[in-house]
Amino acid sequence: MLTISFAVFMSPTITYLLRANFDRIYFDARYFAVTVKIYACQTVADPILFVLALDPLRAAFLRYLRFCPSPAAEQIQPAGR
Repeated sequence: MLTISFAVFMSPTITYLLRANFDRIYFDARYFAVTVKIYACQTVADPILFVLALDPLRAAFLRYLRFCPSPAAEQIQPAGR
């Protein structure tokens, strides 16, 4: 899973850099900015995929979520108040 995430998040940057190296005239700052942002998203996706990939971590994470209080539940007022 982590290898797939690396390939998905890094392939736009690698493609851009290869194109920029072989075609010296080609440079699009907007596309480069997008590829850097996509690469930065990998730092969020990797820990989530890592937790989901390993059974003991997945079980511990699901146990933690069951006891985690919901902020939305605190804001709900019973009818009639």
